[in-house]
Amino acid sequence: NGDYAVKPPSGKRIEPWKVAVIYSTEPDLDLDCDLNLHKNQTVTGGSHGWRHMQFRLLGVKFGIASESFRTSRDFARLAFENGNDYWGWRHLSRATHYLADLGNPFHVKALPLPFLIRKLASSRELFRIVSAIHQGYEIYAERRFREGFPPFKQALTEGAREGGESGGDVQAHLGGYIRKARRRHDPIFYFFLDRYGEALIEVFRAMDRNSPLDAAAQTNRCSAGAARVLFDEAGRPALDVLDGLTAELLFDVGRMLGMLLAREGPLRAPSKPAR
Repeated sequence: NGDYAVKPPSGKRIEPWKVAVIYSTEPDLDLDCDLNLHKNQTVTGGSHGWRHMQFRLLGVKFGIASESFRTSRDFARLAFENGNDYWGWRHLSRATHYLADLGNPFHVKALPLPFLIRKLASSRELFRIVSAIHQGYEIYAERRFREGFPPFKQALTEGAREGGESGGDVQAHLGGYIRKARRRHDPIFYFFLDRYGEALIEVFRAMDRNSPLDAAAQTNRCSAGAARVLFDEAGRPALDVLDGLTAELLFDVGRMLGMLLAREGPLRAPSKPAR
């Protein structure tokens, strides 16, 4: 959604790790919003979801998250090959975002098939429930990270170390990574449905599948209310189960990120500041 200068500002320098950290959230900052990409993008909540998700529903594929990852990775390679280390690291940073999305169970599977069949007659209710659980899970994970939750940091760190030392090719492991994330979907989905149910769904009742706003933009308006439901003091002990499931998948995310950065970044642009 924007045009960028081909050449970086003259005389400016920045360490590669800073670019990698700062711009890892860039794909969530409107780059992928308000675009007309595909006739079915309303199913993913708009163009943002289309680029950040990838799943099959009744035999039809929705979303292009794998393509989003590969495109950013390929742009990074091209920038490094042309001596533009800054844009190499910035595109590589974007690639880490899409790669992490592919390890999120709610980005690679929409909902359990039995639940879909049971609710098929009411598409509006189905959209509201699925949106509430998906976004509720992301709000939960973000809150844990903001708290500096040690098990999440440990899982990511250990996974990244293993991936970085493995010398593996991300593309070769991508299919298995996605399938593993998909298998983790149903336990987390039913945890949210059984534990929070109507209280969480009510928070997201204002979300409208036909709204001109992307689902991501609508979700931001509901996040504070969802956090109050999820982190109510009386219910905090129940989060132990969810914490364990999430730490397991974060290990896999860390492993893939470690593999990506070890293989793509330092080979072309070592520790010198990017220009």
